[in-house]
Amino acid sequence: MGNRNLHRVESYTRKHTMLVGSITIGAAGVVSSVSGYGYSAARTAAGLYTITLEDAYPELVSCQLTMQATVASDIVGQVVGSSIDTASGGTVDIRTHAAGVDADPDATDVIHFVLHMKNTSVAR
Repeated sequence: MGNRNLHRVESYTRKHTMLVGSITIGAAGVVSSVSGYGYSAARTAAGLYTITLEDAYPELVSCQLTMQATVASDIVGQVVGSSIDTASGGTVDIRTHAAGVDADPDATDVIHFVLHMKNTSVAR
């Protein structure tokens, strides 16, 4: 379970936890910086980025992604996999693509995301 000083969120999901962050892309598609706490991010292949959580959570409820581009672009991002139920922190894989082909965002583009997680194994 995440063991941090978290602020309360009202939700039907017990112990609803949100992790909000941004991944700024640098030259050649590499991650140049991240903003937010509780995670790191890395480019693992062309158009594939992995968010690694610092804490373990029992369940990923949902994830929203938004692409911010400095010039007009048709690149989109989507979650393609997650491994959240681990003892040492989980991962969320993001694929970026244009016209269905894996592609890195341009330098200075930003991937904004919100992960909604359940921070308990107790059912509702």
